[in-house]
Amino acid sequence: MRGSKAVKMMPWRVRRDIEDFGFWQGIKYWTIYPIESWYHRYKERISRSWAFAKMAWLNYDFDAHTIWEILEFKLKRVLNVLENFAHLEQQDEDLLALKEAIAICGRLHADDYDMIRHAEHDKKWGELPDWTTKPSTFDAKGKVLTHEIIMGERPLVTPENKEQERKEFRESWEKAAEDRKADIDRLALLLKNHLQSWWD
Repeated sequence: MRGSKAVKMMPWRVRRDIEDFGFWQGIKYWTIYPIESWYHRYKERISRSWAFAKMAWLNYDFDAHTIWEILEFKLKRVLNVLENFAHLEQQDEDLLALKEAIAICGRLHADDYDMIRHAEHDKKWGELPDWTTKPSTFDAKGKVLTHEIIMGERPLVTPENKEQERKEFRESWEKAAEDRKADIDRLALLLKNHLQSWWD
């Protein structure tokens, strides 16, 4: 078969593979493998494009905050490949750093820093009651023009400690901002030290 006229008329690369691997293996290499490669490549591209499209559908350009959602989404996909389909052995330290980066992106996207600090404040001073309104001004016909907003007080706040409660409430906002900044700084450090290792 190798010395047949049909083989001699084939391109030299095909002849070389037939001579190296045998006739049928060489033919498979130049016919079936390219089709399989094309199928798997485009199947993977279509699947990835669909996943990105679903994520991006509600991702807006007018707010940089949504960057965290995109980064979290991408890092999760990288982690999935490195843990389940990698050809190279991954270092535990790099994978742990990748998982931590994903967790930080999730926190930054959820942006619950203020809520967490306010919950701590509520636990100490009691929850702030919902505000209410009552009519405050009227026109000549008795129609309400404006409403007065009535704010309730926290259960554990007294005239003596009210100023302290206000001070700690302002501090809770500051602590939340510090928590957010600490996460951003930590994420930047993880990217600086490990980003070049998150590949296969």
